[in-house]
Amino acid sequence: MINSSYDIAIVGSGIAGSIAALRLSELRPDLSIVMISKGAITECSSQLAQGGIALPCADVEDDLDRHVHDTLVAGNMRSDPKAVREILLAAPRLVAYLEGHGVAFDRTSDDHYHYALEGGHHRPRVIHTSDATGATIMSTLHTAIAASHSISVREGMRLTAIRRIDADQWQLEIDHSASNRALLVHAHHVILAMGGSGNAFGYSSNLPTAIGDAVELARSLRLPVVDLQWMQFHPTVLVSSGTHTSRPLITEALRGAGAYLVNNIGERFMERYDKRGELAPRDVVSSAMLQEMEITATDRVYLDCRHLPTGVLHQQFPGFMDLCSREYFDPSRDLIPVRPGAHYQCGGIEAGLDGTTSLPGLFAIGECARTGMHGSNRLASNSLLEAGVMALNAAERISGAASASCAATTEAPSIERLSPSSVKGADLSINVLLHELKTLLQHAALDDTKLRYVDAVSELAAEIEKRLTSESSDRDTSHDARTLSAYARVYAESIGSQQGTVMTV
Repeated sequence: MINSSYDIAIVGSGIAGSIAALRLSELRPDLSIVMISKGAITECSSQLAQGGIALPCADVEDDLDRHVHDTLVAGNMRSDPKAVREILLAAPRLVAYLEGHGVAFDRTSDDHYHYALEGGHHRPRVIHTSDATGATIMSTLHTAIAASHSISVREGMRLTAIRRIDADQWQLEIDHSASNRALLVHAHHVILAMGGSGNAFGYSSNLPTAIGDAVELARSLRLPVVDLQWMQFHPTVLVSSGTHTSRPLITEALRGAGAYLVNNIGERFMERYDKRGELAPRDVVSSAMLQEMEITATDRVYLDCRHLPTGVLHQQFPGFMDLCSREYFDPSRDLIPVRPGAHYQCGGIEAGLDGTTSLPGLFAIGECARTGMHGSNRLASNSLLEAGVMALNAAERISGAASASCAATTEAPSIERLSPSSVKGADLSINVLLHELKTLLQHAALDDTKLRYVDAVSELAAEIEKRLTSESSDRDTSHDARTLSAYARVYAESIGSQQGTVMTV
């Protein structure tokens, strides 16, 4: 890799990492920045976000206070009210920044934002670009990053280790699978924007790469990790027979527009569980769906859009209609099979609203960080908001502290690795254990009595780690297994820490 030394290294290419890189390049064009992506730059959860950005309505009296209240209620009163208010106050700044780069949020005929209603919100306040907000935002940001002269993008590179060299320098070991080499990158400031861990829980809307890498790195650095036991499940993940890198999500804005949830005999059931019906917060809806699935002995419920005008569906939800077409569903006639799927990690590395951690020079932003915003359950469309605001704050914090250095232009030192022999039987046995671990984590995440899963999760994680030391497997399998088992251990410890106390791993 050319330019092994940078002023700033950003790990992650989602909205948090991308805004941080772009804003830093604007504030300090003299700084050298590298953005490292585990896969292609577009392979991030932000790309898949459908709903939008929850924005307190300036023309509605007391809507900021109501938005704070809705966030606290959705988080089961476990959120930090101060953090919530500060993030929401910064929402207009984030929206203005995105619009300044060309993101065009949907507007009404009188040129006001078109606000969508989503679960847990008392009123419509989610601004969006149809039902593909994440893809629109990320396309805009990535285009701007490609045009920047101070940002280098490295794709297909996995951060496997990070260590502090001295008071002003970090060393990152990067695994480049294509060349089978480990590359060393040095930077004065490091921003972790690595996303969450949804794919550690089996059925998930996340990409396969979302397995909690940031938690394993936090463990190696003894960084405080908070509230890791709170994994949010999105209620409406499509039950599909197709092959997908991630299971398709169906935006809850459809329920805001009037779609129903029905069981296998076509009955609406949500109001039996919560008076808010289909618009209750996500944890409430997911729990009700699982109870209904258990009662009816099925693995799914259904989204009923048959009563909604087809024209409205095509106009406001083109992504949903395209998905239905690909899956051979006609929402004007068919019930759409859905079930809850792991979606968003509410806890993570303890960080300030500007991403600062307990280690100077190391920042954590976005889903891998925990600011106190979400409590035990995230309010719909608050995640892009928090990630974007944290990124802007981190960029401003670093730009004032960083001193430009002369970046090296030599080939990065590398560590040659021999490919271990692949033993198919060993790979299979580890993969079976990984499947069992993901299933166990999913059961724990969806059960209020989580403590009864602690021993089983810990023992299974230990068995996987034991197998890794005694059996040969391919490098990707070994890395994923090591990452997932480390995540599972920390998850179990987080449950045992009595839900919410700080844990150093």
